[in-house]
Amino acid sequence: MNTGQTLLVVCAMVLLATTVLTVNGNNLNQGVILRQTEIGMYAVGLATSYFEKASNLDFDNATVGNNQIFASSELSTVLGIEGGEIANKDSTFNDFDDYNGFDRIDSVSQVDLFHVVATVSYLAKTAPYAKVATPYTSATTSFYKQMDIMVIPTVSRQGITGGAGTSGVDTIKLSYIYSYYQ
Repeated sequence: MNTGQTLLVVCAMVLLATTVLTVNGNNLNQGVILRQTEIGMYAVGLATSYFEKASNLDFDNATVGNNQIFASSELSTVLGIEGGEIANKDSTFNDFDDYNGFDRIDSVSQVDLFHVVATVSYLAKTAPYAKVATPYTSATTSFYKQMDIMVIPTVSRQGITGGAGTSGVDTIKLSYIYSYYQ
């Protein structure tokens, strides 16, 4: 082989190595994106499951047991657990606002641990339907309550990529509005 052919072979090898490294890097990035998407989907599903559990409960402690109320002033001004309920144990909850202050670590097998935090607030009766309640009590009650749930995966982006990268986690925050009607 002469010098020209040797130079062409070296250039071809460099081009092949560059192509292989690029394709391999893209495959690794795709795996990271898939893992982040999987964690996000599980987080949204977990938040949705809490919305469904809460919306199957009575609207307020005053409406438990099919009690009907006709004025929002009859509603409880306490947002959170009442007597007989255990904090962060949703199987003991009997009304929607018992999820106020809910804070739990949930495990999804072979995926991740998720930190779930929920708050419930009364909403104003007219537009723009702003929150009118402080976190645990409210002087103003209404027939509308909003639950905000934050789901925070415990794994960091560095844990997903296996090394250096952007630190931190992606927090999923969803809201659900529940209204009382008779």
